[in-house]
Amino acid sequence: MRVKLVGYIAPLAFTVAVSFAASGQVLPGRSDGREKAPSCPLSIGATASYSAPSDLVKQDPSCLIDAASAALDKASLVDTRDRAEFLKFHIPGATSLSSNALITMPKSNKQQVVVYESGKFRSDAYVLCDRLRRAGMKNFKVLDGGIAAWAQSRGLPEKVALSQLSDQEVATAILDPGNAASAIATSFEPVLKENGIKNRAAGARKILLGEATTPVADLQQKLVQRPAGTTVLFWLGSKQRLSQLLSNQLAQDQKRLSGPGQSKGCGAL
Repeated sequence: MRVKLVGYIAPLAFTVAVSFAASGQVLPGRSDGREKAPSCPLSIGATASYSAPSDLVKQDPSCLIDAASAALDKASLVDTRDRAEFLKFHIPGATSLSSNALITMPKSNKQQVVVYESGKFRSDAYVLCDRLRRAGMKNFKVLDGGIAAWAQSRGLPEKVALSQLSDQEVATAILDPGNAASAIATSFEPVLKENGIKNRAAGARKILLGEATTPVADLQQKLVQRPAGTTVLFWLGSKQRLSQLLSNQLAQDQKRLSGPGQSKGCGAL
């Protein structure tokens, strides 16, 4: 009986030792003078290889249609934004439908359907493409850049309000590797350089960073000069605010990627 008991205790002791070693703690009753220093995996200055957590959705550009395409005039347009946003401004002739309502409607391939949303993130367009395909829709396209790109392509005054990013949106937009960010105000250049964003010259979304005093006329000119296939978005604020937003976004994404049990030394997590 004693032999069996020892046989069970030894594996148990080994398991406990491994568990404590993995957590960086010192075994009870053992003092070797060493304590594992808390580590924080987050580094605000190394975002060149940043990858935001996202669903695994196929990125198929063939599902998208450019806002300047003449095919829009012949298509059936569906606006999936909130009803309140639709009532403020929408593409003439468009129907207001939520994406959930759209995928439950009877399918018809007689006329091409062009679906659009706000256009702030291209990943949203790919997710929408994936949902519609899974629902059985075939003869459809998703407007690349959404309502913002459409207003920009036609030089409409509403383009300014539709193209502005909120504080909640700007960090995600800037850190997206598929987007390019540039500073209208030179005060933002150190923040972009620090985060490895300055060297991005092209992208599906061009993010302009300006201060609260940036003239509206400057923004309007840049929105009108929209490169083909690109949607221009902008954010207004301060260098300090942008740095804080980027830091918060990186901390949140690191927490989602790493899961629970982060070191107490990472205050932001």
